[in-house]
Amino acid sequence: MILVGGSQFCDNLIRFVKKEEHVELAPELAEAMTKKTAHIYCLEDNNSEEIASFLHFFLTVTPY
Repeated sequence: MILVGGSQFCDNLIRFVKKEEHVELAPELAEAMTKKTAHIYCLEDNNSEEIASFLHFFLTVTPY
């Protein structure tokens, strides 16, 4: 899962993943976000060039 900051929902998910502060999520969503098998990557900057570079990386390399 790639989270791109910019909306309140995604910003909250990024804060939850990074454990920067306590964020309330629906129990099902919190469980999915904390599974050991979840691969979550956060992009806090919504710069289109950075997003394109990141997506290209994931299309060519398996990072886990």
